[in-house]
Amino acid sequence: MVCLGFESGGIVVIEAYNTLLVIYGFISEECKPETCTTMSAGSNYQYLWANEKDGKTEALSAPVYVEKLFEWVSNQLDDENIFSTNSTYGKNFLPAVKKILSRMFRVYAHIYYQHLGAMSEENARANLDKCFRIFYYFIDTFKLVSEKEMLPLKPLIDQLN
Repeated sequence: MVCLGFESGGIVVIEAYNTLLVIYGFISEECKPETCTTMSAGSNYQYLWANEKDGKTEALSAPVYVEKLFEWVSNQLDDENIFSTNSTYGKNFLPAVKKILSRMFRVYAHIYYQHLGAMSEENARANLDKCFRIFYYFIDTFKLVSEKEMLPLKPLIDQLN
């Protein structure tokens, strides 16, 4: 994933999504409703799924949350009103990108808190760290995810800076 500037932000978001799909694949066999009953990053951060249609939130197991997230992101990426194929982005682009990346950050936080051991066992920890570092630098450079949302991984982020 190469960051050429925010004008290529759509491409970077697609690459970040594809990268996260691969990373989550390393732990998908371990991340089950029985073992990850909530979508969380440790005991201090629980993420609720916000239904787009009625705005209601619900607690989901981590794998169900991640499955809904990946489906939702895919739908966002396919929406011509957000990610136009003619490279002109409308007013919906930036808010959509912020929401997508914020939710994707939650998956990284979950992996770091709940599945770091499995990533190490798969010899994938170095790849996880590299992919997260690139993801973080992009969202930080363009201020796409709030500081509050990044709190669960602040110790890791502090090591990057």
